[in-house]
Amino acid sequence: MVAKKKILVVEDNRPLSNAMKIQLDGAGFDVKQAYDGKEALEKVDKDFFDLLIVDLIMPEVDGFIFISEVKKRDIKTPIMVVSNVSGEESADRKIKTMVDTYLIKSDISLEDVVTNAKRLTGSVV
Repeated sequence: MVAKKKILVVEDNRPLSNAMKIQLDGAGFDVKQAYDGKEALEKVDKDFFDLLIVDLIMPEVDGFIFISEVKKRDIKTPIMVVSNVSGEESADRKIKTMVDTYLIKSDISLEDVVTNAKRLTGSVV
């Protein structure tokens, strides 16, 4: 039996986080959740994940800081940003160079998240 790929969803909007979890679980992933960057950092320090799905605007520690901290820790896990931050701000442009996929929430469906998760984890698409 092949082990399920493990995904951490870092999203402060609990209904959206739960919807992503349900959709990804249904696609065969093992999904854990964190509701801010601080909680997510604690989880990545304790466990291995095959993919991190990260919102950028969150309380405590935002997604920008979380991603920077993941990179500082030399964690090689692929990162998918799912956010409504879509401007050309310098912080936005910088973060795009640090992640594997950048999706705009208002432009995608949960199926798009699953398709990208499969691609980034090397799962069958």
